[in-house]
Amino acid sequence: MQLHWQKLATSTVQATLTKIPLSLLQAWLPPHSTLTGNLEGTLAARLPPDHTLASDVTLHLSPGVLTTPVHDGEVEQFVHHGGHLTLQIQPTGLTANVALNLLKNSSITGKVTLPQFATLILPLPLPQQEKGKQDPEQPLQGQLHATFDDLSILPTFVPQAEKTQGKVKLDVMLGGTLATPQIQGQ
Repeated sequence: MQLHWQKLATSTVQATLTKIPLSLLQAWLPPHSTLTGNLEGTLAARLPPDHTLASDVTLHLSPGVLTTPVHDGEVEQFVHHGGHLTLQIQPTGLTANVALNLLKNSSITGKVTLPQFATLILPLPLPQQEKGKQDPEQPLQGQLHATFDDLSILPTFVPQAEKTQGKVKLDVMLGGTLATPQIQGQ
């Protein structure tokens, strides 16, 4: 990781994640479960004195396996197929994309944009003209698609859910503003 911070000049940060094991999530898994796979990624950001942020973040999740106890001491393995997340902030705004290929025939994909988000408001005194850039009506645009083809595994992760079955497909469009988001879909 490299960090170059200057109060009155352009600050930069660059970081690389290499083979961060998903086993670090052990505390949030069901008891006696294991998770394999790795997280890798990069971060590059620059913040000039005018607070116009430019950033590029990429995260990759490698395929792996969740091994967890199920009924009566049986152990089951659930293969996940990895995915990625990208986030870019440019003068035109913020764009984030996600694609997670979860279990067999299950996935989450989506895109969110904040078209006017390019200025980072810090808790520092800012010149008067920059204070106006804090727009509480920041537009929000996006879409989210999720498919879960086998809900019978839900009790493995949520023990209170019993005898689940079926499929779920979710298609959602995001709009409005951050202050008053509008969600439509099925």
